[in-house]
Amino acid sequence: MAASREDLTNIEFDNDWKCYCQQANEEMNEENMVAAIHHGDINHCSSLIDLPHIININQSSQFKETNSYKWWYYKQFDWTSTNKQIHLMFESYDNLNNSSISADIAGTIWLNNTKIFSGLFTSLTNSIDLSSKLLYSKNIDEQTQTNILVISCSNSTLSRHARLILHGKIICATGQVNVSEEFSSRSKTQEQNENEIMDYTISLDDTNGRIGVLFKSKRKYKAPLKSISSSPQFVPYEQNERQINENKEELKDDLLIPRLAILILTVGTRGDVQPFIALGQALRAYGHRVRLATHETFRSFVRGNGLEFYPLGGDPVDLISFMEMLAKKRRTISDILASTWQACIANDDETDMPFTAEAIIANPPSFGHIHCAEKLQIPLHIVFTMPWTST
Repeated sequence: MAASREDLTNIEFDNDWKCYCQQANEEMNEENMVAAIHHGDINHCSSLIDLPHIININQSSQFKETNSYKWWYYKQFDWTSTNKQIHLMFESYDNLNNSSISADIAGTIWLNNTKIFSGLFTSLTNSIDLSSKLLYSKNIDEQTQTNILVISCSNSTLSRHARLILHGKIICATGQVNVSEEFSSRSKTQEQNENEIMDYTISLDDTNGRIGVLFKSKRKYKAPLKSISSSPQFVPYEQNERQINENKEELKDDLLIPRLAILILTVGTRGDVQPFIALGQALRAYGHRVRLATHETFRSFVRGNGLEFYPLGGDPVDLISFMEMLAKKRRTISDILASTWQACIANDDETDMPFTAEAIIANPPSFGHIHCAEKLQIPLHIVFTMPWTST
């Protein structure tokens, strides 16, 4: 199967079909023929073709009348799990003036021994839903499932293009990657070598264009926990970089987890911002990229502690009165909501470095957190740095 360059959800399905021409004197009904195809009994007398299948009867010595035969087409293909709809559709061949092409093809279609269509192809005003009949692997550990699509045409060859139309999250690829800097060694045990291998799944969501990468490993992560000072201190950029390298050395013999672009959203006064700087420094020390989005007045405070910054709407002074006069401060909410979304996707406003959040940490008054996380389909962790109610 080849993906269209224009749209990864529109997959050409024309290649690698097998075709069997059933003679008029062959006494085998449809049910037995489908069973024979599934058992591989006619592979030896089938030919490999691409759709559309067109035979020029003026030049063919074998087939003088294509409607005198019954044409069988079948194709095997593997599929991985998807959580949305998969449809099969047929498109007319461009050269309709060709006398060898029939406009009205009568046919029957089976998927995995189940009949899913019977009639004239011109009556297919909508695509055929394959989702409920497909066999697929539910996770990357399972053995690949093979599907068999069978089409019989009683009055003509299958002179149409075939396509698969996918809607939603699509699993594009699966595989394995060695997470160790060194390749598998004979000096290591089989279990040690297997622990260096990480399975991955790459998916595409056509609703928002985001590409997801999921990693799965047998090894358990045992990252050392470091104590963080209760009073955040100024950490120069160079010192923070050294800390990252030191932590990587400590994790050398363990699994290096995928690094994330983490967005921290917080609104309020300095007391709301400062604890998140400590959190951001700790995350950065483990190799994550951290952007702290808060009010413009804290720009130098955030950047001075080695974190990326993005300005949110609202003013800390106004916010105090805003909590007391919520109904009169709707514009403040609007400004904060709009800026939280930009904080997730906008380039750095000083370096112009691209940024797209892969996880969000936020305090509740930043409001837009849950909407941004839902839109981007990323994890959200809501944090309060002080008691909000009496204890």
